Amino acid sequence: MQVSEQVLPLAIKQYGPEHEQIGIITYGLGLTAEKAGDDNKAVRYYAQSVKIREKVYGKDGPGVAEALDLYGGALMRLGRVDEAEPVFRRALKLRKDIMGFEHAYQASSTAYLGAIAVAKGNYREALVRYRKAIELLASQKTDFVYAQKVMNQGLKRQRSAFIGLARAVWHGGAQLGRNKQAAFDESFKASQDAWQTSAAEAIAKMTARLGTSNSPL
Repeated sequence: MQVSEQVLPLAIKQYGPEHEQIGIITYGLGLTAEKAGDDNKAVRYYAQSVKIREKVYGKDGPGVAEALDLYGGALMRLGRVDEAEPVFRRALKLRKDIMGFEHAYQASSTAYLGAIAVAKGNYREALVRYRKAIELLASQKTDFVYAQKVMNQGLKRQRSAFIGLARAVWHGGAQLGRNKQAAFDESFKASQDAWQTSAAEAIAKMTARLGTSNSPL
């Protein structure tokens, strides 16, 4: 992380503090900090990346929405729920405005708002958000192999939405007016779907590897 951070002042000196290249570097540093478990740094770098993307690409650009989701996610992990909520709401609005219709592209921001609702104990809203995110992910046309692959990748990236739905259903209890069996059935189905998105990809990769070998297996 320290080595990666040494690049930033050198780049700022060469390009200036608001250049596109600085946005790329700060975005990458945010990802690195996130992987290193340092969300305080991730918040700082993602926020910087958002500001530069707004300046370079415009405040309504798709790259801004992506950076906003990552910024909000880091805030969430730090427990800064009230700060994260407007970030996710803005990201969702941008994604809706960009597409002009419902699309899987909006699923991540929708699921993040489900996580906000869970954090606030509003399981009814959480359930609505998570169900919508899953619907967006699973309802895209897959007439072509490539489209099917894209959808499966989206499901894998957003499998936390399935787990979030299970959490909302199970912990919502009386607030959702659900009996225990109904809660169990829906949460189990969501968890099963989350597992299948990962297992299916793993099996496909294993099959591909075996298909290129000459072993008895």
